[in-house]
This record gives sequence, C-alpha cells and structure tokens, in this order.
Amino acid sequence: MNIILNILKWLIVLIVFTLLVSFASKKSILDKLYVNHINIESNKDKFLSDSIIFNYINNKSLLDIDSSLNNFQLIELTLKQNPYVDNATVFVDYNNGVNIEIQAVDPVARVFNKSKSYYLDKNSREIPCSSNFTKRSLIINGDVDLVDVQELCSLAVYIKSDSLWSAQISQVFIEKNADIILIPRVGGQKIIFGNASYLELKFNKLKLFYKDIVRFKGWSYYNIVNLKFNNQIVCTKN
Repeated sequence: MNIILNILKWLIVLIVFTLLVSFASKKSILDKLYVNHINIESNKDKFLSDSIIFNYINNKSLLDIDSSLNNFQLIELTLKQNPYVDNATVFVDYNNGVNIEIQAVDPVARVFNKSKSYYLDKNSREIPCSSNFTKRSLIINGDVDLVDVQELCSLAVYIKSDSLWSAQISQVFIEKNADIILIPRVGGQKIIFGNASYLELKFNKLKLFYKDIVRFKGWSYYNIVNLKFNNQIVCTKN
C-alpha cells in the first residue's frame, strides 16, 4: 500500500513539475517582443523604411527583452538616437506586439564644408549623408564656418518654405568676407545677400528686382544684384 502511495505521490509531483515547466516556457514565448506595426510619417525623402527600422532595433537585440514599461521605453529612446529619426513613439499591445510611430527628419539644406558633407534639419542639427537615399536640397558651400549655423538654417528654412524661392534659389555660397551669395536657377545674376538678417525685407527686394527691373531691362542687363543695403537695390551692369 505504501509503495502505491509513494508512486502516486511521485506521479503527482512529476505532473505538477511538467505543468510548471510548460507554463514557464509559454510565458517566456509570450513575453518576448515582436514588431507588429511600423508607421513612418514625413518620409517622402526615403531616408527610412520599415526594414531599416526593424533591422536597427533587431541588431541592437531590443526584441530579446521582456515587455516591461522600462524596456519598451528603451526601444523608443534608442530609435530617437537614429540620426534620421526626428521623433519616435513606441507602445506594446496585449499580445506583446511592438507598434512604432516614427517622425522622419526633413532636411532643409545640404552643406559642403571643406571635405565634409551633411544635411541640416530645421533645428540646425547635422544629419549624415545616407547610403540609401540622396535628397535634392538647397546647396550651402564656400567658407561655411564663417556664418553661424542657426543663421544658415533660418535662411534655408525661409527659402524652402516659399514656393518661389525654393524653385529659384539653388545654392547659397559663403564668400571669404562672410557675405552670403544666392545662386539662382534662372537669370545667372550674382545675388549678394550680405548676412542672414532681415530675410523677408531682402527677399521682397529681390522679388521687386525680378518684377520691375528684369521686366524692363531683361535677364542679361545686370550681372550683380546687391541686397545688403537698407531701402535700396544696387545693381551692376554686365
């Protein structure tokens, strides 16, 4: 009788142990994170893709952690360190699926500074060039270090936000005296902008040049347009 009781007792222990191991294994599988959804906003420039984001977090082993609050916040913080991510929001659903909302960067200019090339975003942040995509942008080159980066950024944002100037101005060149020179797509004039102050006033003068002066004198009559001086446009003939 005692032998039968001992056998039953060990059978019960074995069954309980098996159930516990099975439960722990299933819990481990359920706790592991997986990517359920990736949405990338403002991504017309294609610096990012779903596969790039997935590989970025997978290569950092961020899916091998459990679904605690601190861990998916770690995924969010890590994504924000990607230079092509402007902002990231991450949440985990009840099935431990990771849902990722990405705001992609929106460069306003590409800078060529000596041997270095990079993009600038609206917050004056340097964005490295990408092997996946090359954005057609306003070019800034010359002696770039002579002008404050925030001033260059303000100028680039102003040009990008205006349909006329984003179509007409292709390049910003910094001369050795720190003067900003605008290079137009149409007309060929050297446009001396001076510093990056009074943006609206100077661009209004440039618009006046195109509207009233070019209209009567033609595109080739002047080769230099100087906007540096208050309340006047100084033009130099060919």
